[in-house]
Amino acid sequence: MENDVWLWLTRFGALTGFAAFAFKVWEFYRDRRPSLRIIPSLTSDEEQGNMIVILNSSKVGTSIYYYSLEALPPTWLNRRWQRFPEDFAGHVEFDLEFRPVKIEVAAYGQANLLFADVDHFRWGKSRTDDLYLRLWTSARRRPINFLVAPAGGRAQ
Repeated sequence: MENDVWLWLTRFGALTGFAAFAFKVWEFYRDRRPSLRIIPSLTSDEEQGNMIVILNSSKVGTSIYYYSLEALPPTWLNRRWQRFPEDFAGHVEFDLEFRPVKIEVAAYGQANLLFADVDHFRWGKSRTDDLYLRLWTSARRRPINFLVAPAGGRAQ
């Protein structure tokens, strides 16, 4: 009977140790990547412009070297898995057109993107497609996609 207790305590200890190891590996991986999110501040005034605030809530800063605004039809599948085809040029609303940009988003910091005058985009009930902000950062190979303005002015 006593051997059974020691056997189960040993198994429980080994399982707990492995779970703690797996959690530490996940935590190490998570802490080495920036965690970005956006807060859009949209206006209809072209002179004042639309502002998108990029927030970083991680220990690691990042550099944004390219960004664009692209539109997709408002389907259920596009909301869960955004597919931006390379050959379909009709969905790009704002593009840097190969202008170099370097936006630093510090650890636990923020950066602002201003879309005023010529770069101003429409939003609200007149919008028929969902508008996404695509960010290319130094920390990831693929761009990060954020929903900025949903079709028809619906709430996010």
